[in-house]
Amino acid sequence: MIDLRLPGGTDGIDVYQQARRELGRRPQAIFVSAADEAPSAARALNVPLIAKPFAINDLLSTFRRLLA
Repeated sequence: MIDLRLPGGTDGIDVYQQARRELGRRPQAIFVSAADEAPSAARALNVPLIAKPFAINDLLSTFRRLLA
């Protein structure tokens, strides 16, 4: 689970792309964010997005879909 807005100048997209490079494959991830640009970023990278604030059931169902 990666928040798209992180402190210190790095964002969740940077973290995701670095993990992808280091793993040599697409990592399983879920983006969480309240940012307006989040849906387009998640779609571009084909990563599920949960908008903040979210219900725990939404988070759990997204995890279950990823693990299936």
